[in-house]
Amino acid sequence: MGIEQLWQISGMDNLLTRLTAMDRRHTKTVEFSQWFFRMRIGELSRRSKLPRDTIRFYERNGLIGSAPSAEASNDYRDYPEETVERLKMIGVARAAGFSVTDLRLLLQAMEGAAEPGFDPEGYLDGKIAELKLLIAQSERLLDVLSATRAALSRVPG
Repeated sequence: MGIEQLWQISGMDNLLTRLTAMDRRHTKTVEFSQWFFRMRIGELSRRSKLPRDTIRFYERNGLIGSAPSAEASNDYRDYPEETVERLKMIGVARAAGFSVTDLRLLLQAMEGAAEPGFDPEGYLDGKIAELKLLIAQSERLLDVLSATRAALSRVPG
């Protein structure tokens, strides 16, 4: 679900369509969109606690987006505020075993731009089954480790 859909659901889509955003050097008016709250990669890195190279890697692979800076005098990129939360979600998904390719396909589907032939529901059903299996295996391993620890504590020595 994109930010525009969230605004519509929350009833806030009829608010101002143009807002004034403060820049360090001057004030400029920008269209109200996901780019209203913008930050550079250094700020995004600080807030997401991810290295700049990781952020750039995710951008190159289509997991996050940026826009050219409004300042014509540089080649900086601006990232929307929502990117911080998106990077957190990417981190959780990566830790759970999602590949970058899988995440890109899933995020595209969530944003209404799924690749032809990609079945997001089937994909998620498969991931849910994989995670349930992993949880079951982890619980069995935890039981074995707990039993081993208990047995070791009974050994004199």
